Amino acid sequence: MKRGEGGSSDVVPVMSGALAELVERATREHWSFASPAELEAQVAWSTDQAKLGAYIAKRDARFYVVRAQDGELLGCGSVQQLGDFTHLGNGFCAVIGQGIGSALMQARLDFARSRGVLYVISEVFEANALGRAHLTRHGFSDTGPRRRSRTIASVQVQLWAHTLAPAAV
Repeated sequence: MKRGEGGSSDVVPVMSGALAELVERATREHWSFASPAELEAQVAWSTDQAKLGAYIAKRDARFYVVRAQDGELLGCGSVQQLGDFTHLGNGFCAVIGQGIGSALMQARLDFARSRGVLYVISEVFEANALGRAHLTRHGFSDTGPRRRSRTIASVQVQLWAHTLAPAAV
């Protein structure tokens, strides 16, 4: 697997093709929702080229992708530094259990460490057992607060946090 990094100009054009297909497939296959309407609302938001481009540009986020040796897109996820902490955006993987999510996580945690920011947060839908397990495997803890999702009003979101060890010198 290869890791790649891009800014907002790299993400927007790609969202219309393979990336949008990956995000939709991963959302449908791996995320849990209470109703079909919630699933459709998340798919619509996550694959909207204009919304994603605006989200990344507004927050000066980095967008990472994981590709197979042949160039096939296997996973993607965003990260952004917000003052004294780093926020991990949604991650999407074509398949589970092949190390794609871990490669994305490592790239985004390396981003935080490279900037000397050791406090990392992420949000996950309360019903997303796979997402919660993934964060736990990578040292995150559920901090307790819940709030309504910005994209789907009926969905509760959990805040997770992790304090990184400083980069080895």
